[in-house]
Parts: sequence; C-alpha cells; structure tokens
Amino acid sequence: MLARVERVGNHRHIEQPHGRRAALRVGDEILVAYANRYATDQYESEVPTTLGPCQLVASGGIASQVITRSRDVRTATDITPIGLLGDERGRPINVRDFALPSIDEPASRPKTFAVLGTSMNSGKTTTIKQLVQGFAQAGYKGGGNESHRHRLWRRLLVHARCGRAPDARLHRRRHGLDLPG
Repeated sequence: MLARVERVGNHRHIEQPHGRRAALRVGDEILVAYANRYATDQYESEVPTTLGPCQLVASGGIASQVITRSRDVRTATDITPIGLLGDERGRPINVRDFALPSIDEPASRPKTFAVLGTSMNSGKTTTIKQLVQGFAQAGYKGGGNESHRHRLWRRLLVHARCGRAPDARLHRRRHGLDLPG
C-alpha cells in the first residue's frame, strides 16, 4: 500500500529493502504492507477493515490499526493510505503473490527443532543460541535460523560449524551471540 505519513510517532524511521533506515517526515509517501502485529513490549494491532487512517506499527513497514500499546512506547506513527499497489492487470498485489514455489520433500529430513513465541523479548533467540551451542559442543553439525515475519526481505542465518552466511557476523554482533564461526 502507498501511504502518507501524517504524524511521526514511535517509529521515526522505516527500513528499506537493503536494510538501511530512512528517516520519516510528515508528508513522506511510503510503501507498507498490511499485517496484524502482537508485540507485547510495543503494540497489538490488526489489519483495518477499510482503507482509512491507521498506524505504522513496525519499522519494517507494517501498517495496521493499533488496539493496545505498551506504556513504555510512544504512540505509533499515523499514516493515511493513498492507494493499493496493483499488478499489470490492476489487481492489488499481495505478499502471497511472491511466495516461493512448492518443492518435493526429500525422503529423509534432518532433525528439526522449532522455537516459537507469541511476543517479542520472550527468550526465543536466547533459547536458539543455547540449543545451537549445546548441539555443537556435543559434536553435532547444525545451525539456527531466526525469522521475523515483519522483516520479509531479511532472513538471518546463524551457523555453528557448518559455514557462514554473509550476514551471520553482523547478526551475531546485533544479538550478542558468541557462536563459532
């Protein structure tokens, strides 16, 4: 969706596809995606039922209507939709339009552990770090993947003894992870 910034609130920057942040100013036009958000230390929000004014609830470009907010954060940045982006046929585009194609599953798969949580700062990254380090110390080769739904263009991979992703070092620095490189 193309939207105009009406009032700058908690999110004073928006993340660009290459990872850099751009400062927001009243009157700026930004591209965002509608999505629900549940981050107990920031906002709980839902996709509105109309194209009326709403809020920027994540610097990754998530637009929705704030239901509740933590007392520890400022009010969300107010935005007004200008219009939906369309494809060559004029249909509104959707993230699902860019989904990867399905693949055939291999006959055998490696053991996989999932660490899930419904809010930010609930210990998911710490748990992943401990699992990867523990398995590495026990002689297993493996890695950990941390995925954030609101950062669609960035999926960071942290490896333990099985290679190095281009951004793994940066990811370890940001999150204080001391995994073997």
